Amino acid sequence: MSSPSWTLPRKKETQPIRSGNSTQWIGFTPDDRQILTVSLRPGTEMRRDFSSDLAAWDVDTGRLLWQRAIGGLPPWVRWRPYAFSPDGAAFAAALPFGRVQVLETKDGSERFTITATEEQSLCVMFSPDNSTLLTGAGFSDRNIHLWDAHSGEARGSLEGHSSYVSDLLFTPDGSRLISSSADQTIRLWDWKTRRPTGVLRAQLGRGRWDCPGSGRPDLG
Repeated sequence: MSSPSWTLPRKKETQPIRSGNSTQWIGFTPDDRQILTVSLRPGTEMRRDFSSDLAAWDVDTGRLLWQRAIGGLPPWVRWRPYAFSPDGAAFAAALPFGRVQVLETKDGSERFTITATEEQSLCVMFSPDNSTLLTGAGFSDRNIHLWDAHSGEARGSLEGHSSYVSDLLFTPDGSRLISSSADQTIRLWDWKTRRPTGVLRAQLGRGRWDCPGSGRPDLG
């Protein structure tokens, strides 16, 4: 695949990036200085042992900075298997067999690897202060698991969903976590207290909020 990088204010193409076989994911580091790509290795599309290459590229020059092999995900995985820490120092990847790996974006070196669940982890996310890694567990685990983002040590879990967690996202101000699940709910959590503050439930194509207090929660 060949993908151009752009000088955005001038809308000028600066250098093509050639990222190998089939690129499954692409993302900018928070400082917009690097592009990371996850590319499925040739010949693995028809096998169960998918293998991918993670590569970092300089945005201005298109130069390859580093590359390393990581466990690959099937092409049909469409959750949130990759995430940057807000400070741009770390990259998290949900890998096959429930493993989650955190790498240093400066050189691709491994910070830690954990087994987050017995099945495939579906989504990963860093907390706004870079201290915590969150993982949405596999199909048989309905909890949101919390880990120390520097050591991989377990830091507890958030319980409330009745089926697997499919996605995680923080509000722009970082004060609240939003989680979605196959139980057809979207849950809102106060991140400071780790307590739930509202639930949006699917109801015949419509939704309603159930809140511990009164009134509809503000998602802004």
